[in-house]
Amino acid sequence: MAADYGYRLIPRSELSDALTNTPACEDTTSEACAEALAAYPGARLVVTIEGGNAVTITDAASNARWSATELTSGKQGEELLELVSQRADIAPWAMKAFRADDGRLYLSAGRANGLEAGDELAIHEPGTLVRAPNGQPITWRAGERVGTVRIGELFGSDLAALVPVAGQRPTPEHDLILIED
Repeated sequence: MAADYGYRLIPRSELSDALTNTPACEDTTSEACAEALAAYPGARLVVTIEGGNAVTITDAASNARWSATELTSGKQGEELLELVSQRADIAPWAMKAFRADDGRLYLSAGRANGLEAGDELAIHEPGTLVRAPNGQPITWRAGERVGTVRIGELFGSDLAALVPVAGQRPTPEHDLILIED
C-alpha cells in the first residue's frame, strides 16, 4: 500500500540496526534522530506510533515535527498514509549525503527512488521551515544552492555513490534535491 503513495519503506531489520546504532535515536521523535536516519538508511520521514494509534511524524528534509495525531478512522493504514502524504507535501524530496569509511560520498537512495546513474542533485545550504502563527509547519524554503553532484554508481536498490560536479562538496548538513529536466 505504501508504494501506491510513492513511499519506500525501510526494511525492519535495517531500521532496527540503524536505531540501535544511532545515539540520537534514543528519542525517535527528535529532529536529531530524523537527521541521522536521513543520512542512513535514508529515511525522509520518521513515523513513530505509540499506543497503536497515536502518530508522531518528523520530517528530516524540513526539520518539521508534528505533535501526536490520533488515527481514528478504523482504516488506520490508509489514514496513516494520507497523513504522511500531507506532511511530506511541505518540502520537496531531499536527502542527505554521508561519507563512508572508504572516503567516498554516498546517498541512501537509488533505483527504488527512481534515481539513475548520471542524475544530478543540487546541493543546498540548510533550508528554512515556515510556520503558521499557531506554530504548525506549513512549508519549507530551500537554502542557497552551493553546488551540484551526480549519481556516479548505484549499489543495489537504495544506495548511490556521488561524484562532485561543481561548487561545494556536500556535507551531512546540506540538502540534496534532484534537478528535474
